[in-house]
Amino acid sequence: ELVRIVAEGFPYRQIAEQMNNAEDTIKSAVQKIFDLLGVWNRSELAAWYWARFAPNESVVVPSPS
Repeated sequence: ELVRIVAEGFPYRQIAEQMNNAEDTIKSAVQKIFDLLGVWNRSELAAWYWARFAPNESVVVPSPS
């Protein structure tokens, strides 16, 4: 679920609020995912996700906060 939310483009602060966690905890978890998947940033993670799990879904663009 975390990868999907990051792939949708939500900022860490909003992800943390949605998942009832600290922002630093979310950042740390995302960094571990980067390392596991061999990606360098959120854009690469999003590309990885959309290519594998949601090729026919549209991207949900978060509203500015």
